[in-house]
Amino acid sequence: MNWQTLNQHKIEMYSTQWCGDCIRLKRIFAEKKVNYTEVDIEQNPEAAKELQAATGRSAIPFVKIDGDFFIRGWHSEASGSWDDTIFFNEIEEKLS
Repeated sequence: MNWQTLNQHKIEMYSTQWCGDCIRLKRIFAEKKVNYTEVDIEQNPEAAKELQAATGRSAIPFVKIDGDFFIRGWHSEASGSWDDTIFFNEIEEKLS
């Protein structure tokens, strides 16, 4: 999995307008030319409930892949709260 192959999947980013990690991930997706749909959990309370039910968390951003599973859009264990390798490893783990 890499940035190019990510676009072969349906990507939804669960976020808000004020979230710093969400803004960072949107910037990364723009730089990498990732096609995604934004789901603002403040504007869509049902999406917030779905996220909470699926992940046990209300933290954002989360990325939903192919409508099937959620991946973290932040990595507190990484410098700058983001690491490409962690992100793609989590996706590959879910796909296998």
